Amino acid sequence: MPDNDVKQITVAGISVGMRGLDAVFSELKASGKQPSVGLGGVLVEMARRHNYVPDAARTEYANALLREYRRYLGEEVPEERTAGLSIKVLGMGCSRCEALASNVRSALAKLGLAADVEHVQDARRIAEYGVLGVPALVVDGKVVSVGKTLTTEQVVRLLEKLEQSQ
Repeated sequence: MPDNDVKQITVAGISVGMRGLDAVFSELKASGKQPSVGLGGVLVEMARRHNYVPDAARTEYANALLREYRRYLGEEVPEERTAGLSIKVLGMGCSRCEALASNVRSALAKLGLAADVEHVQDARRIAEYGVLGVPALVVDGKVVSVGKTLTTEQVVRLLEKLEQSQ
């Protein structure tokens, strides 16, 4: 399994990195398995091949994995709300996208803000946001910048502005 085969999912409001989910989802899709409540437990067991899933959080992981499997199948699935800000950098992993992700983390550190930062590289998930250029920046589900590698200071100003408008 490649080292970059990690997908970020939200489990009970917390962002968790999990390995091998594309292979799990591909296997289920090939066998014709449709999303159902009972499939959540199967997903947990399959995910446990390459990941630690605590028994106490089995139900939360089952729900999160089922949601991600639905997304994998192309269904529209609402994002689960995380604690604090939810920030997504959209881009395929080019140097501009990586720079934006780094600048976002630096801005958060300067402002002393806690946030869930995810670098979305999956083309299907990027397309869900309707952006025509990358890198793009999404804050709490709203696209706030497209096609620009914002500097740390620009991200700071943007986050301050968003905070004031809430």
